[in-house]
Amino acid sequence: MRLGVRRVDFDRMVDLGWITPTGAVEIDYKRQGGVTRVPLYSAQDVALLPVVRPEVDWRELRTVAPGRRSPLALSPPTAERGGTRC
Repeated sequence: MRLGVRRVDFDRMVDLGWITPTGAVEIDYKRQGGVTRVPLYSAQDVALLPVVRPEVDWRELRTVAPGRRSPLALSPPTAERGGTRC
């Protein structure tokens, strides 16, 4: 199941605390700079985002043109996350 949004919009959902990683893996890119930690997300959590967040215009979010500002950019961060990335 794919959410169908740009990476920047998914990252904003993480910043907002709407979805959190369930784990992480480390991938060693030997030729491109070493080990990178990659967060893993539950497919169920991702699939349920449109149900859990009905206030979001998902059609608009999926059709934002490249170079256009995300509709999520104006959303305030949640209190428990404080808008910071882990």
